Amino acid sequence: MYTGCVTWFSANSAESFPSPCTITREEELHRELQTVKAELASLESEILHFRKENHVSADRFGRMLGCQTSAIGGRATIESEWRALLSRRDVAMGTFAEVLKAWSDSKMEARR
Repeated sequence: MYTGCVTWFSANSAESFPSPCTITREEELHRELQTVKAELASLESEILHFRKENHVSADRFGRMLGCQTSAIGGRATIESEWRALLSRRDVAMGTFAEVLKAWSDSKMEARR
């Protein structure tokens, strides 16, 4: 008798299959934290490459102090790209902080 579906195990098998694994909120947040951390590392690498490529010097707050460019109006373009990179980094850092706090809170709840 054909039922229209394919089975990969014997229908007569008495084996019981394990229930699907459950992922806790803590594990889910830890995975999300690792994803955001990898994204942040990638962005930092992109910033470093941009900084070396355009010889950007900046103060500790990220304000651009100087750069080397061959074009006369090139500084404005480099500065706008620099600010865009810093703004992307700020958003990623905010996300990282939120996820880190949520993960930490979930760990504390699990211990109670």
